[in-house]
Amino acid sequence: MARRYNISLSPPSASASQNEEEPSNSSVNHRRADKKSKKRKHGTETSEPSEPTERVTSPVFSSVTSDEVEKMAISLVRASISYEKQYQVLNNTILKKLYTMMETNAAKVSFDRVFHRANSILTDVFGLELAQLPEKTNKHKKQKVDNTSEDRERKKTLNSSYILVNSLPVDIRQKLVRFYQQKVAKINSLEEVADSSSLLPTTGSDLIHQGFNVVILSVIVINSNRVTSDELHQFLSKTFKISCKENIRYEFLGNRSIPEFCGYLEKQEYISRRVLGDDKESRKESDLFEYFLGRRARAEISKDAFYFMIQEIFGEMFTEEIKKQAIHSINTAYSEGD
Repeated sequence: MARRYNISLSPPSASASQNEEEPSNSSVNHRRADKKSKKRKHGTETSEPSEPTERVTSPVFSSVTSDEVEKMAISLVRASISYEKQYQVLNNTILKKLYTMMETNAAKVSFDRVFHRANSILTDVFGLELAQLPEKTNKHKKQKVDNTSEDRERKKTLNSSYILVNSLPVDIRQKLVRFYQQKVAKINSLEEVADSSSLLPTTGSDLIHQGFNVVILSVIVINSNRVTSDELHQFLSKTFKISCKENIRYEFLGNRSIPEFCGYLEKQEYISRRVLGDDKESRKESDLFEYFLGRRARAEISKDAFYFMIQEIFGEMFTEEIKKQAIHSINTAYSEGD
């Protein structure tokens, strides 16, 4: 809850520029006594020690109140939740635009102050927090090395991007998992949800969305963070008996085909892709590419969570060999950047 500060500063008197109040009779007499005690010795003036006088100076307060900071933080909270519902990354450009639109005197408030207050509200009220995404890099382009720490910090600030992630304690998350396991109907095959319009509640389609997303991410991770589009399509066709053709769309995937759904995940930055080719010219003409984990997936899902998901997906087939492969692949995926 925001603290409210009611500060009242009296207007300065005529002698305020000299940092003195208008002298009272007692203070005048005190000064005269001090003056009489002064002695001249060898052309220098000395004075006997007198009682120290305490000088109180008025602090300088910003014209922006804590209430205004609270309003700006709440506006940032609303915007971040709105963008997250669309799976849209909050980049530095969007944040600055939102920040300057909040108040006319926003320039007088530190952005960090508003940002930290907004994160506090998100954590306390929603169990969420704004997490910074890893910086984007180019796999095929040699990165320029910054010479100084100032250069690195400046570039980091300019390229900052954020998403909302779960900040609930582990025990609360486990309780939520058990709740969903008990309350959500189990789906044995995708044929059961071919017409998801009949499902109640309607959020069931979103859960299928997320579940299918988890499957694709797990397939990428278990393959050491790289899987070609053909390999992914073959796995989905063989495992789930669904077509990966461009012209066949599924309602449970938002009326998208499998390639379109992968493009949707790429736009959300759950996955990324690189075109395969030996050189720049061959990559221009190539229609072959491979998928790897995107920034959002690495920021939103921890290594332990990925291990748990892979274990759940494989079930009884999660052998000791697959376990070792999973651990190695997860570490590889998180050690690589975009």
